[in-house]
This record gives sequence, C-alpha cells and structure tokens, in this order.
Amino acid sequence: MRRQLKNIFLLLFDRVQHKALQKGQLALYNTPEKRKILNDNPLSKVQIERIQEYYKKYYGEKIPLIYHQAYAAYSGKFDIRYFPESLYIPEFERYMNIYPKYNDVFYDKNVISIIAKSAGIKTPKVFLAKIKGGYRDGDNILLSEIEAIKLISNLGIAFVKKQ
Repeated sequence: MRRQLKNIFLLLFDRVQHKALQKGQLALYNTPEKRKILNDNPLSKVQIERIQEYYKKYYGEKIPLIYHQAYAAYSGKFDIRYFPESLYIPEFERYMNIYPKYNDVFYDKNVISIIAKSAGIKTPKVFLAKIKGGYRDGDNILLSEIEAIKLISNLGIAFVKKQ
C-alpha cells in the first residue's frame, strides 16, 4: 500500500511538473513582439484541424497551436509534424534519455543542431553561433570576431536566437 501511494505521488508530482514546464514554454510567446507576429499570421481552420487530428492520433491529446503558428510565421512553411517546445522539454528531454544530465546537453542550442544533423533531422541552417565567448560558423569552425562579423554582414533577413 505504501509503495502504491508513493507511486501515485510520484505520478502526480510528475504531471504537475510537466504542466508547469508547458506553461513556462507558452509564456515565452507572450511578448508584444511575438503576439504581433502571431496575430498577423493566423492558422487556417483546415490547418488547425489537421494539427489537432495528427497530435490526437500520435500523442493522444490536442496541443497548443501557438507553436505551429509561430513556426509557420517565422519559416513561411506549415508542417503538422512540427515538434513543439511544449512537448520537447517536458517529454523528449525528460523521457527520451536514460540519464537526466543529458537534459543539459539538449538544452544547449549549439549542440542540438549537431545532434539533429547526425540523426538526419532537418533544422534551420546555422550561420553563426556564439559558444562560450567564441564564434563558430555553420560547419562548427572557430572564427575570430572580425570573421564572424564579416560572415553575417551581407546575410540579409535572418532569425537570431538570443543566448
């Protein structure tokens, strides 16, 4: 009986933590700049239905649409298979690795594209990354600050992810 109660408590704790992580990810999209981008790029009814059908079938429940909407707004492409952050952090990071310390690795934006590339997963093209005060190009080659500035000086419109 005591073991069953402990398991129930752990499951409840896990569910509460899961929901808190999802809520935290949603809060990242609640800035005036991001709200404007999202408001200017709504999903169609058909897109919404396709997303919810897909995730109901493969995940077992509906998901927040904001991630697909942001992906479509920023990339100009719609894909029902887009894997949203609300699932990535609480699901993939926590349950798909054996060792919890791997979460620290997956949290690093500079490492995830290397891992994804080796697994054949498409990710946005990385032109420049700042890693521990140094700069690396998309092929992970170390650059000086002058070379980094030169690399992106004629890039045109691009998405920049803050540190």
